[in-house]
Amino acid sequence: MKTLRNPLGFALIELMVIVAVLSLAASFFVPRFLKHRIRISQEECSKNLLKIYEAETAYREGKGAYAGDVKALDWTPQGIRYEYRVIRAGKSGFTAECTGNIDRDPTLDRASIDETGKLTQIEDDAAR
Repeated sequence: MKTLRNPLGFALIELMVIVAVLSLAASFFVPRFLKHRIRISQEECSKNLLKIYEAETAYREGKGAYAGDVKALDWTPQGIRYEYRVIRAGKSGFTAECTGNIDRDPTLDRASIDETGKLTQIEDDAAR
């Protein structure tokens, strides 16, 4: 009895074992890769919020109060995943926030920074 082989010399069972091993490896590595991409996105938000903090500090030194709008800071965000806005501003302090949907689910990723430079993750889109 002859065993049927494909032109490459592998039996069908051998090909099925290879596919199963590759599927198992993908099921292990794909979630890790996706979490890594989300963390990179969150770093983009953090870096931009720190730049807003620096711009707000410089603005206050020149004008005597913090800017109430991101456009007044003459600042351009790096990246496209988040929207940035100043929530609260005055002589004594400010709060700026970034908001974005980084993994296409209904939950938004949100973080903020204040006049002390303290970064706060308000809502973590990666934790869900």
